[in-house]
Amino acid sequence: MKCGDGIYAALVHLQKGSINVLLNEKVKKGTLLGKVGHSGNSTSPHLHFQLMDTDDIKNAKGIP
Repeated sequence: MKCGDGIYAALVHLQKGSINVLLNEKVKKGTLLGKVGHSGNSTSPHLHFQLMDTDDIKNAKGIP
């Protein structure tokens, strides 16, 4: 999700098919983006959230 110039947010491990927004849709505070799910190497449902410098999650650098 683009948050500003050079700032992107990643929300990872959402339930398959639960994403509730469209590409390029502007979202407001309180908008349901999707439902927390269980994927990857984990033992329970969780949300992985990170800020990064590009929308390319495989090559992005994290923003503190």
